[in-house]
Amino acid sequence: MWGQIQVLAGPSMSTSRSVQITNGSVMQSETYMYSFVCRINSPGTYTIPAASVVIDGERLESSPYTLEVLQADAEGDSDESSSAGSAGNPRSSRQTTRGAVNPSKDFFVAVQLSRNEVYQGEPILATLRLYTRLDIVGFDDVKLPDFKGFWTKELETPNQINLQRVTHNGREYNMGVIKKYVLFPQKSGELQIDPMRIEVQYRVRAESQSFWDEFMGSYRAAQAVAESPRQTVKVKPLPEGKPALFTGGVGNFTVKASVDQTEVSANEPITYKLIITGKGNLQLLQKPELNLPNSVEVFEPKVNENVALRDDGQSGSITYEYVMIPRAPGQLQIPSYEMAYFDPAAKAYKSVATEAFTLTVRADSVQSATRVTTTVSKEDVKYLGEDIRHIFLGTPSYMVVGYSFVGGLLWWVLLLVLVLLFAASFVLLRKREKLLGNVALAKGRRAGGIVRKRLRRAKVLLEANDPSFYNELLRATWGYLSDKLSIETADLSADAVRARLAELQVPESNTQAVYELLRDSEYAQYAPQENSVSKEDLYRRASETISGLEKWLNSRK
Repeated sequence: MWGQIQVLAGPSMSTSRSVQITNGSVMQSETYMYSFVCRINSPGTYTIPAASVVIDGERLESSPYTLEVLQADAEGDSDESSSAGSAGNPRSSRQTTRGAVNPSKDFFVAVQLSRNEVYQGEPILATLRLYTRLDIVGFDDVKLPDFKGFWTKELETPNQINLQRVTHNGREYNMGVIKKYVLFPQKSGELQIDPMRIEVQYRVRAESQSFWDEFMGSYRAAQAVAESPRQTVKVKPLPEGKPALFTGGVGNFTVKASVDQTEVSANEPITYKLIITGKGNLQLLQKPELNLPNSVEVFEPKVNENVALRDDGQSGSITYEYVMIPRAPGQLQIPSYEMAYFDPAAKAYKSVATEAFTLTVRADSVQSATRVTTTVSKEDVKYLGEDIRHIFLGTPSYMVVGYSFVGGLLWWVLLLVLVLLFAASFVLLRKREKLLGNVALAKGRRAGGIVRKRLRRAKVLLEANDPSFYNELLRATWGYLSDKLSIETADLSADAVRARLAELQVPESNTQAVYELLRDSEYAQYAPQENSVSKEDLYRRASETISGLEKWLNSRK
């Protein structure tokens, strides 16, 4: 025995020999294999020690082997699992109707958080996972959490769920990652994360009714529903004593500034770059405010974001590129930019600052003779010589003495045109205010045009064989139904759509077509590739279904 590993039989030895001739050189090899039949009665992790052999006075050893033994299933399906089952499924596809599925053990979903207690603005990784021992063939309904109270960024995940074998609570499962999000809590307190709900179709081995069923295999379809538990995240408020320069940054940051030149002429542009680099809520930082003299004209910055989302949060850099034009000669001081942020690791506020710059601004020779270049704003700059005008050298225009434009024919025509334009503008503004006052009506009217644009984008992705085709098609369908049927995004679901269509007395054929389109689109997005429906058929059905529903709803007006 090796500890608790009981050897039932062995060793049995087998030998194989091979001869290989290469370029006249003969190489002969012999392989000796020793086999043991063992049994382990208790679950746990066991190590089979290294085997050793002495050949020509040299001792050779193998590597130890670690073996994990799982607890046998209480349902007694261990014998079935040893039969020929479906690849990649811990449970055999020979599962019969005698063993009812226990959703809490054979199929469940979880929203796994990297941590449950953070500071406000500190990122959390949320991973939506599926665990199954069933032979899943498709998804009927998928409801993801909406993460209220969080600013969310979705991490890139494959469109098709890739299952891998894992061990959970002593049992083997196929685990697949559905989605990954980085969450940034926007307020303190206890924030609730709603459950994730998934309804799937799977197949089970049915009872044999004949010899051919036993030989070929007979299966039936079944449904299972899993809902993850509600999660609570404790968000701690940021400590008191926030610095005056604090703008909401949570993480670890550095700042760097640069100018493209240090000596320019007045009215020539300067490029000032400010780069904020680090890890944290970069995209939630406020735009920097520069404290510059009034003699400098500053334009809105060009912003370049180079931010990457990873499992440990958000990191990268944001570059602000300012164009400045000094209007007065002399020494121009660009002061240091200072930024304050909260470091969750150190649990303290920190600040970083850039270097200051001193620029030499030369007088502009073209305008120096006529411009008073004092250190005032560009609105206060005055020009001399405005009281003496040059003699007009062009051809003058003449007017009949006593002629008055007011009261003439042209005057009345222009007055009538202005009155008509005012009346038309008044009517259009009232109509626009009415439409804006009824947001649901405005969305409903625009829904048809918006969905046609989205379907055109989906067609481009279809022709390019882009995997994001399914996602774009679902966005087009759900967006149209939300706007056209006046259903809030938080309440949007297949059941809510069906109920709203019934309330509007939409024909059952249109309602069923919409429901099947939503079901098949989500099935195609999440199901394995070999089980996906045709993209071309899905696009055609989406166009026909939405067109039919739009035509029927518009005919009721």
